[in-house]
Amino acid sequence: GQDGGPAKRTVRWGRVALAAGATMLLVARTTRRRRRRRG
Repeated sequence: GQDGGPAKRTVRWGRVALAAGATMLLVARTTRRRRRRRG
């Protein structure tokens, strides 16, 4: 088995999760503004 495999994957997913979270926050703010303007 590969010991470093899973660990590297976890770190990668962690970074992806952080990036996704930040992007979602930005998108949510933009969407709110757009909805307000349109509505």
